[in-house]
Amino acid sequence: MGIFIPAFLCIALFGAIGFGYVLPGFEKAIMLKKKEMLKQLSRTAISILETYNKKEKQGVLTLYQAQKAALAQIRDLRYGEDGKDYFWVNDLSYNLLMHPYRTELENTSVYDYTDPQGKYLFRDMVKVVQSTGEGFVQYEWQWKDDPQRTAPKLSYVKEFKPWDWIIGTGIYLEDVKAEMARMEKRFISTGIFILIPIGLLAGYLTYRQYQSEKATKEAMLAYKHTKEKYEAVFLSSPDPVIVYDHTGRAEYISPAFTRLFGWKPEELIGSRIDFVPPENKAETMQAIKLLYAGKTEHLPFESKRLTKDGRVIDVSVSAAMYKDTEKIPMGMVVNLTDITQRKIVEEALKDSERKFRSISANALDGIVMIDHEGKITFWNKAAGRMFGYSENEALGRDLHLLLAPAKYHSAYQVAFEVFKKNGKGAIVGRVTELIAKKKDGSEFSIEISINALRLRGEWCAVGIIRDITQRKEADEALRESESRYRALFESGYDGMFLLIDGVYADCNLAAEKMFGLKSEKLIGTKPLDYVPAKQAGGHESTRLWHKYTEKALSGEPQFFNWRQQRFDGSEFDTEVNLNVITVRGNLILLSVVRDITGRIQSEKRQAQLEAQLQQAQKMEAVGTLASGIAHDFNNILQIITSDIQLMKKDSQRSVEDLEHLEQMDREVQRASDLVRRMLTFSRKVDPHFKPLDLNHRVSLASEILRRSLDPMIEIRLDLAENLKSIKGDANQVEQLVLNLGSNARDAMPEGGTLFFSTRLKMLTDERGKPPFKLSSGEYVLLEVRDTGMGMDPETKEHVFDPFYTTKEVGKGTGLGLSMVYGIVKAHGASIECESEPGEGTVFSIYWPVAAKVAGEVEKAKEVKQPEKGKGETILLVDDEKAITDMTGQMLSEFGYQVLTSGSGEEALDLVGELDDPPALVILDLGMPGMGGSRALKELLRIEPGLKVIVASGYASEAKIRESLVAGAVDFVAKPYRFVDMLETIKNVLS
Repeated sequence: MGIFIPAFLCIALFGAIGFGYVLPGFEKAIMLKKKEMLKQLSRTAISILETYNKKEKQGVLTLYQAQKAALAQIRDLRYGEDGKDYFWVNDLSYNLLMHPYRTELENTSVYDYTDPQGKYLFRDMVKVVQSTGEGFVQYEWQWKDDPQRTAPKLSYVKEFKPWDWIIGTGIYLEDVKAEMARMEKRFISTGIFILIPIGLLAGYLTYRQYQSEKATKEAMLAYKHTKEKYEAVFLSSPDPVIVYDHTGRAEYISPAFTRLFGWKPEELIGSRIDFVPPENKAETMQAIKLLYAGKTEHLPFESKRLTKDGRVIDVSVSAAMYKDTEKIPMGMVVNLTDITQRKIVEEALKDSERKFRSISANALDGIVMIDHEGKITFWNKAAGRMFGYSENEALGRDLHLLLAPAKYHSAYQVAFEVFKKNGKGAIVGRVTELIAKKKDGSEFSIEISINALRLRGEWCAVGIIRDITQRKEADEALRESESRYRALFESGYDGMFLLIDGVYADCNLAAEKMFGLKSEKLIGTKPLDYVPAKQAGGHESTRLWHKYTEKALSGEPQFFNWRQQRFDGSEFDTEVNLNVITVRGNLILLSVVRDITGRIQSEKRQAQLEAQLQQAQKMEAVGTLASGIAHDFNNILQIITSDIQLMKKDSQRSVEDLEHLEQMDREVQRASDLVRRMLTFSRKVDPHFKPLDLNHRVSLASEILRRSLDPMIEIRLDLAENLKSIKGDANQVEQLVLNLGSNARDAMPEGGTLFFSTRLKMLTDERGKPPFKLSSGEYVLLEVRDTGMGMDPETKEHVFDPFYTTKEVGKGTGLGLSMVYGIVKAHGASIECESEPGEGTVFSIYWPVAAKVAGEVEKAKEVKQPEKGKGETILLVDDEKAITDMTGQMLSEFGYQVLTSGSGEEALDLVGELDDPPALVILDLGMPGMGGSRALKELLRIEPGLKVIVASGYASEAKIRESLVAGAVDFVAKPYRFVDMLETIKNVLS
């Protein structure tokens, strides 16, 4: 009964909730959904009206054309089941404008129209719209395909104010009832499907409860015996054992856990043990998930764990689930084995294997390994080159059968027998000369050194084979070669030493070159004898060296950096690799020393290059920012200068007002020049070479320096009068002066004087070196002199090198003078530097004289009175309305018909609707949407002969060229003056 009563209550509760609450809620939700659908559909119809209203406002369509096209499009809209739902339109005067099924009522008054129940439905619709602008109305209406049949209908009406129209659409309430009926049918079917299994389950659970209580008693007794048995196993285990429950909390911890990890059981029982390092948590969680998912019964894996005192140890983890009688996981048993020492040994073996592979792969001699039966088990690349056999062809073959001519097989066999007899446990140390054959059958002399070693319990041999054919031909007397150790020892590029009892017992030629001493001088000395003098008296070097040697002698190879001193006293940085080797049973230290001074210097240079790259990236960011704001900033300047020019036309203004306006106009031009200077500085615009007044550019740059340099630095100018012009880019010349001034500032941290002087210089002979070699002739000389600290010869030699700097990290990059170098070279000029420590620095730049004289340089443009137009139509396209308004006003005053557009899309629509294309289009390149470039192409596509002038607040040279190639006839940069624009327009139209 404990099971059946809840089951019957569940059935009764299901019926009450379903029919009393759930189904009514469904009906309400369906009605809300339908109402929201009607609102969304009405918005769709309203959007159609808005589209045609916009076209009427733009003058594209008349009001009649717009309303007629809108009604036709809405008449065709259908939705709902079988497409029976539709839209109708009436106005606030009760005229039915459109009804797809009651066409007989169209264009008639429906003020007195009633439904079968006598309801004035159209009056209600107008009342709702006038009250709230939109709302719902319920009434009786004829069925779509059966005029004699009526049904309740719910409609949603919404006002379209621009035309005083009402858009209506509705649904038949019978559709909602039909959908609700389908929902009730599905609910009842689902209820029956659920309640039948509940009744069956009640009986089954009653039976299971009885069986469960019986099994529980038996299991408790078995559990008691099992627990006692496994506790005894855990106590006797030398490895830590942890028993977790299903929540991950520790239920049992063996004594071995405390011995290895330090925690006592009472500290951790009942809690989660947090001793997994962060980098090993993922693999541990993955293992636990596999166990709980039943993918495996037992999961061993290797990981790392933390001890109580913070040490990290390597462990072998063995985890298994324990389950109840129903095979449901109850927890997990984890066994941990400390494998830290085993890991250290394995890593050392891997390191040794890697070293052997590296040495053998790069060795010039052939290295061959054979097993105890004489089969080839290793074959390096040098052996392949020497004998002509690939590795696959050699492995597994008998060494003497593969490499020895038949007549020398016995000699090879003797050598192999010597190895088998004497090679076990020690280096054989025997070098044998033999005759070998190549794959093509040709014979040649070799020298083979055989060494013994034991791999995986089996004795084998390593043979180092050298082709001594040339040596035999050169010196017949030389018959014995070095052993494997001597061949590798002497052929190394790094310095190699053998140390016995801490004293150098042997060294190679590379070691002699490295320390500047012959081997007889090095042998007998100690490594600490070559510690730099400033460290020799300290104990730290001695302590470190002894620590490294002790670890190496214990079998742990050492690799460390060590500062050393040559015989001539010069210091250098080295990498030292200490390994212990066994020679005839004696332990000897092998020290391999590599000079890394160049690498360290390279790393320092790399750091400097990275700093310079960061600075270059900053400059690129400045350029990106400058180009990003240039367009908008020049648009703002265009609006300001247009306002100024329009105000200047007012004949009632006083002379004083006109002077102020003129001053404002000049400041706008200065601002525009400043934007271009920023873009040139950041290399966002191409340089423009033209005749320049060097004195004028130096004066402008010096004013900027006066505002930016420390007040303790005085700037003096000595500029020659009537100086001839040079040909160059104004912004780059100013940038050169600014960079030289900035460099002088760094040379005068305590203040000083910065001199700029110019004069004409006649060279009678050639001078200088490429790329700054000058022929005889006339030059304009610019000298920049400071009273700073000067430069030493090395700094002076690298003064223009971008990869050489005296600046500290974070104090700049030293790119300023390299930029000066590039500007001078680009202008075909020459630069010289004179400097002494403590005597300041002088930079002399020789500029070629331009063809024009100074009086012709940078002459103000003559202002002409613009001519009036002849009524031509000009289309202005710009997203800045203020620009189109003011430019349009100006053009109108000068006799032109003006059309305006705020985007490329609008311009295309306007040109397409005109009977005759405009005489000229002035198109802004930088606009949102399709943009100016694409608009240009589309305009010329629909009107191939159209004349277009492109304008922009900022456009790259490539962008301008692209526009001209695409068909534009001219380009005007913002901010432009009206007189310049009028002149350009006149030239284009004529």
